[in-house]
Amino acid sequence: IRRRLQSVQSLQSLQPDVVISVHPAMNFTPLKETIRISKHQGKHIPVFTVVTDLGSAHRMWFSKHVDKLYVASERLRVTARKQGRTPDENIVLTGLPIRHDFAVQADKLGDRTSETGKQYQHQIRQQVLGDDVYDPSKKMVLIMGGGEGVGGLSEIVDQMYIDLVNRGVDATICVVCGRNEKLKTDLEARDWGAIIREANEDGGEQFTRRWQQRRRRRR
Repeated sequence: IRRRLQSVQSLQSLQPDVVISVHPAMNFTPLKETIRISKHQGKHIPVFTVVTDLGSAHRMWFSKHVDKLYVASERLRVTARKQGRTPDENIVLTGLPIRHDFAVQADKLGDRTSETGKQYQHQIRQQVLGDDVYDPSKKMVLIMGGGEGVGGLSEIVDQMYIDLVNRGVDATICVVCGRNEKLKTDLEARDWGAIIREANEDGGEQFTRRWQQRRRRRR
């Protein structure tokens, strides 16, 4: 509710020339307020939605009231028409923009299954992780939670580590923390031996209860 009020107040005070939404939860409130501004002040503020999902998307992304809806795939164009009843003339098929660095890396990688591609992957992993962490003979598990490093990554990493150890799998867990410096620091300082000991106490019941409590608090 507080965020919704802040959005309304921002629109009222800033009187923007255009509103661009890049999150499904930030469609309804701006649309409602821009319609109200148009009705009472006679000023039309266009609302553009850029859907940042590729193949599937929550229905809150779509609305028939937006001026333009930018989607990444034909599948989402169809979804927008069905779920949001967005007029076809207001839907723009753009693909999914990516940071230029990703395109550069993709060109250098080429066919990831070729010998050259495999060698390049090893080179990048060694460069990013360092010789003290990267072992090409081990399997690698990549865990990530977006640019903000969210989504319960800390608990997920713990559970993954416990499962791998209990199964006797010798693998490297690589966690993409994004901008979450606290998570990065916590993982670097974590006592992994203590994690295993705690998980094995009482058949892991205490660890599971604490893990569930942390998830409830985070929600």
